[in-house]
Amino acid sequence: MYHAQGQKVVISDIIDIMSSHAHAIHLLKIPQMDLITAFQKQPTLSTTNLYRKQYGNLKEMFNKEHRFLDVFSLDGDQVCLRDVGAAEAAAKTGLISSAVLAKIVALHKGKAVHDAETLKTNHENECVTCHAQYKELLNTDTNALCTKPTKGKHKPMFDWTKNANDVLACKIAY
Repeated sequence: MYHAQGQKVVISDIIDIMSSHAHAIHLLKIPQMDLITAFQKQPTLSTTNLYRKQYGNLKEMFNKEHRFLDVFSLDGDQVCLRDVGAAEAAAKTGLISSAVLAKIVALHKGKAVHDAETLKTNHENECVTCHAQYKELLNTDTNALCTKPTKGKHKPMFDWTKNANDVLACKIAY
């Protein structure tokens, strides 16, 4: 099997699995055991299983084949999706296809929407200066805890009144 093609197939399969895994959609990471379980449901002679079995286990494959780390990182027993910039760089080198890049962008957008909706629902916001999440009602001159560059009120990332249907459109351009 052609080595680079095997990597592309495995990366594509991992992205597909993450796209269908509820936990992964909101956190952009998935337990290694969930990936292994999904791989084991594929035919024994699938490209992904043949490639994976060359290295013994998933962690060894990631350790030996640093190109996977162009798209993913390992955090304990979790396989984490790196940022869109890393995926774009991987696409430029041919490691992933434009279709896989589009799925990665969609996963990141889905997480951003989920995070923003959670903030809005909880009457919270995120500070563009210190990136802390805070309760909007508590962001007063006497109660504010922003520490960058000087102490004072948090500078909100979102104006929830801008668009009732699209939380990402509520992002404030400074």
